[in-house]
This record gives sequence, structure tokens and C-alpha cells, in this order.
Amino acid sequence: MGSRQGPRANARGTFYSLILYYMFLASCPGCYIDVRDVVAKRPNTGAAAVSAYLAHEKSAVMCELGRLIEHGDEDREPQGTGKRTIRGCLSKGAREVVSEFLKRGAGCDKDVLVPVAKNFRTMILVVGFKWH
Repeated sequence: MGSRQGPRANARGTFYSLILYYMFLASCPGCYIDVRDVVAKRPNTGAAAVSAYLAHEKSAVMCELGRLIEHGDEDREPQGTGKRTIRGCLSKGAREVVSEFLKRGAGCDKDVLVPVAKNFRTMILVVGFKWH
């Protein structure tokens, strides 16, 4: 994401666009983020990046302008919409967030990334926690 902002601001922006956006707007139709295999066995650090444990899926309904479709929009002039679904691994998102703190991603090894990705997984699974 990178900008003139400091590393913490960049990391927050990346974290929001990769994970929190979908959690905060989960009440909007078609917007969600889920862990793909809730009962997957917790892998050791070396195998975590390619395991089903960290696999996730997220989706949002967007208008032609790229804005999320919200309640009440159906009263306005109809627009073309599309649903965008992304499947991926939380370790990749962890790498993007952690890289914002570190120069050119130095120090982004499995010992750092896997615990961050596991925390992302926990956040997604804890449905009862009010993030907003």
C-alpha cells in the first residue's frame, strides 16, 4: 500500500483493506470474510503457509464505481453491480501487513508471519466480538 505516511499508518491501511473491511461491513448484503476450513488441524510453523488452516474466503458486492452496495441503495437509480470473491491464505496477508513495518520486507520469515496469520484467523472466527 505504501505512502508518505509512517509505517504504522501504512500497516493499518493494509490490514483494513485485507481483513477489517470485510468484518466491519459484514452486515451489508454479500459482504463477508470466512475461514474456509474451521476444523482444520493446526499445523506446525513450517507447514502453515500452505495449510488449509490459514485458507480464507472474502467477498463483497460492488457497484460500477467500486463502492460497496449498502442498504437503501435500491431506491436510487439502478447501477451495474458485481460480486467479487477472493480466496487466499492469511499468511500472504500477514506478509503484506508486516512488510509495511519493515524495510523491503526484511525479517518477514515464518516465525513472524505464522503467528500474525493465526491471529487474523482467530479474529475472523470470533463472531461474537464487536469490532465496530
